[in-house]
Amino acid sequence: MYVTAVIVIALSATMFMIRAEGASFLLCEPCNTIKDCQRKPEDECKFGQSQNTCGRWECAKGPLESCGGYLNRLGQCGEGMTCRCNRCMGCYAESLQCALSNLVLNC
Repeated sequence: MYVTAVIVIALSATMFMIRAEGASFLLCEPCNTIKDCQRKPEDECKFGQSQNTCGRWECAKGPLESCGGYLNRLGQCGEGMTCRCNRCMGCYAESLQCALSNLVLNC
């Protein structure tokens, strides 16, 4: 019981120090201003756009591209697709470009 309490306190203190130093445990850079959050990607996004966990816009992922992960750090799928086994599955709503879910092995 004592060891568990010490571990919990140590982890809590570490997270506090990380936040206090301004480091982001979210693995993305938060918006500093409203303009940062409103800025769209400069590249053409083949599968649309989505906002990441920190509020910044980025290109959405397409069929069989990596997605999901902790706080969606690998990205989000375009409209009409879902993230399964960290891969975008289904069909992109605008172009009907598809990836079939049976292509992915058990995860």
